[in-house]
Amino acid sequence: MAQQQLTHAARHCHLITRLQLFTKGIVMLPQVSGQEHKRMCVIILGLIINLPLPSTLNLSRVIKAVCALLDFVYLARLTSHTDDTICRLEDSLATFHNNKAIFIDLRV
Repeated sequence: MAQQQLTHAARHCHLITRLQLFTKGIVMLPQVSGQEHKRMCVIILGLIINLPLPSTLNLSRVIKAVCALLDFVYLARLTSHTDDTICRLEDSLATFHNNKAIFIDLRV
């Protein structure tokens, strides 16, 4: 999916799904609540779930890498950590690293 198509989908998906629209984007948000993070994850995953990829590439690797990264970011922002959250951080990071080559394959 071309960047223009992705941008168009992102701008209009809220009309269909009634999701919160981030009119200024998500990169420049100064602070994100847990609910906003959840909404952003839904939008991001909804946009990538139907990406047309060359037949030699596996979309599940994209989804695994993105989910792992989103999980890692969410967990890393917690104000305190337990052994469980640290273990989950390590698992998310390992999953991302195991699947990140898909972005090189896609030249992203």
